[in-house]
Amino acid sequence: MFPPLKARRSSRGTDLSGGEQQMLAIARALVREPKILLLDEPFEGVAPLIVQSRLATCRTLAEAGRTIVVVEQNIPAAMTLADRVYIINNGHIVEALNGEAVRDRPEVLHRHLGV
Repeated sequence: MFPPLKARRSSRGTDLSGGEQQMLAIARALVREPKILLLDEPFEGVAPLIVQSRLATCRTLAEAGRTIVVVEQNIPAAMTLADRVYIINNGHIVEALNGEAVRDRPEVLHRHLGV
């Protein structure tokens, strides 16, 4: 699932790049076979190619039946994955919609997020 890590398997975690460390963190979590995987800002500060790779990984996990909660400010990337969208403001859910409804009504995102 993470080909770059295979080539670095003899490296210590601290010797990995930031992106590789995030891959390692996800892989370590998956070993425990969690019911829900929470990804906090998985697309932050990484190159567009890495974002696409992580999106593909998320899709693969979802297709395998994994439940993934993604907390992300990169709205376009997150929306390519979303089955459900929750917009939170000051700790309160202000919108709860399915992903298709949000994609069909971009004014919802604009109203709350200015995007």
